Amino acid sequence: MCRSASTTPPHVRHRCWNPRTAVVAIAAKNARLCWASLHYGDDFRLYSAS
Repeated sequence: MCRSASTTPPHVRHRCWNPRTAVVAIAAKNARLCWASLHYGDDFRLYSAS
């Protein structure tokens, strides 16, 4: 269950975790990664190769 916003400290205040929200966030992240990979090609790296 979610705690009431009035009893939650301001630095912890957030919406309740929702599986649908997580799925949408992951799909959006994957779409951005795909776009960057297609747009930049071999110049696009997720991490340093050092």
